[in-house]
Amino acid sequence: MPGPATVFFRNLIITINREWTMSRYFEFIGGTSAKFWEISTSGSEVTIRFGRIGSAGQTQTKEFPDTAAATRHVEKLIAEKTAKGYRETVVR
Repeated sequence: MPGPATVFFRNLIITINREWTMSRYFEFIGGTSAKFWEISTSGSEVTIRFGRIGSAGQTQTKEFPDTAAATRHVEKLIAEKTAKGYRETVVR
């Protein structure tokens, strides 16, 4: 992950904190269920959006001490969802 970038402009020094963002989208369709689950990260922040397909769903955000902890959490949740039958797909 890139660190902060420093830009020099005339007599100003500007530091830009660049963070990678990632988003993955999953769906579960079976029986009478038609649900989606989306997870995204920005630095050490993890956001989950879930609900019935076609709705805006609910959103939950959690902050972690660092990006490594956030990444471990994301990998764990994705493994749990795929074990339950969720399949990764493109956002509808």
